[in-house]
Amino acid sequence: MRSCSPEPEHPFSRSAFCVYAEVVGERLLALWSFEVAAFQLQLYDVEELRPLELVLPAPRHSVRAAVRPKMELSIPRLARGAHPAPVAPLDAVDEILMLGEPLPDLGDAHPPRSAIYAWEPRRGSITVYPQVWFTAETMDLGYQWITRIARDPATGRFVGGGFRIDDFELDETGTQIARRWPA
Repeated sequence: MRSCSPEPEHPFSRSAFCVYAEVVGERLLALWSFEVAAFQLQLYDVEELRPLELVLPAPRHSVRAAVRPKMELSIPRLARGAHPAPVAPLDAVDEILMLGEPLPDLGDAHPPRSAIYAWEPRRGSITVYPQVWFTAETMDLGYQWITRIARDPATGRFVGGGFRIDDFELDETGTQIARRWPA
């Protein structure tokens, strides 16, 4: 992953502060960031994590985890639909949901500016759900964005929320708003 403070001689992984973090399964911490062309994803065994070392002063604050990730991978920007993806033997993890941007459809006059990437590590597939309701024409992209997404276990639908947007539930396609809950 890219670092806020590059130190090539440092052998352990570091991440930029612009990352998402989620505990997946019983023992894994997933960290990912969406960069220009791809997700950078790291999976750590929480039992191996140690206290972080905060290095100050620095031109940019940096945090180091003195443990190597169990797995690192890069997932490129993808178009809508299902795609092959890396297989990972993550017994207790059915799906990891990530927010990023879809590969644009050049024929789309108002391209979605956000997408849900649903990686199924045991199946080796990733499905991209472009958020067709989230465009430059319908949202103030510098002021509003999606920050969280989950699957409702009862319905299988995505639910989420964001910064300066109401909580929402998506329709059965996973691409349109079905209903909103005012903040």
